[in-house]
Amino acid sequence: MNEPQKITLHELLYEILPKLKAAEAMIQNTLMAILEATEEPLEKARRR
Repeated sequence: MNEPQKITLHELLYEILPKLKAAEAMIQNTLMAILEATEEPLEKARRR
């Protein structure tokens, strides 16, 4: 069996979390752009 990979606290704090935060912001911006671009009331309600 493969050994589970381990990450250090340093990797978590300085590499992984900033990348997750950037991805979260990108996804939020994408969803807001979609919401602003749609004219369908049901679609707007669904995405809020």
